[in-house]
Amino acid sequence: MAVDAQTTVTRLAPDRELVAAVLASGGEDLRLCMQCATCSAVCELADEHNPGPRKEMLWAQWGLRDRLMADPDPWLCHGCGDC
Repeated sequence: MAVDAQTTVTRLAPDRELVAAVLASGGEDLRLCMQCATCSAVCELADEHNPGPRKEMLWAQWGLRDRLMADPDPWLCHGCGDC
């Protein structure tokens, strides 16, 4: 990959402890998620600017604790179970 003077490269540091904690607390679906977007399609809280649960699943899979914990969307979920 060629990087010019204008490009900033950010290295992500996954938090493996976060992934393990999610799996241990009943989040076994974390590994099953294949990013099909069905959850975002049925979520009443998701729209074109806020893709709903899909991004949180991706962040959790990747172990991106800072992004996941800074996002208010999981706390807005009313637990309808449609996803």
